[in-house]
Amino acid sequence: MVNEISIEIKGISKIFSSKRAVFRNVNYSFKSGNIYSITGQNGSGKSTLLKILAGVLSKSSGKIEWIVDSMKIDNEVINEFFGFVAPYLNLYEEFSIDEIVQIVADIRGIELDLQFINRMVTDFGLEKRTLDPISSFSSGMKQRVKFIIALLHKPKILLLDEPFTNFDELGKQIVTAIIMEIINQNGIVIIASNDKDEIEICNKNLSILDFQ
Repeated sequence: MVNEISIEIKGISKIFSSKRAVFRNVNYSFKSGNIYSITGQNGSGKSTLLKILAGVLSKSSGKIEWIVDSMKIDNEVINEFFGFVAPYLNLYEEFSIDEIVQIVADIRGIELDLQFINRMVTDFGLEKRTLDPISSFSSGMKQRVKFIIALLHKPKILLLDEPFTNFDELGKQIVTAIIMEIINQNGIVIIASNDKDEIEICNKNLSILDFQ
């Protein structure tokens, strides 16, 4: 049972091959029980920092420490603790929900909790579409599938890039409820966004403009 989690960013910088610095020397601590926004104008590096946290983009310098119950977590197992959702993540659209859930579980070595998955599918209103190819889904439905995949292993941390993208009001309510459930379990949610509705549910803020 995980009780306390923190993510410690120490001197993180990102410089692209053009030698243009997106941000420099970011120092910040993310702590259990909080919803963080990462804000800044378009192109300021919000998504870049989130991708670095998720391990899908390399940093130029600095380090990130993931600490669970006072113990540093090895990079090899960090993925067990977080889920990542972003509009630019691709889905294998030739598969159905049932198929892609099983594929992702096999890749990650996750034992599926079918009761939990069925609850998520129902909560997202997709229970009648589980056998249809994802290619036939609307953009909002595809976004819901991304959340289901990100939550398969019941992560304590959610990394979200503009999570309300393509969602109607009901979709936003469902995602907000998921966020609050993770926070009630003493997890961490980090949202990269400039959207007012998304920022309003956060109680702490990291402005990336402070590091440029």
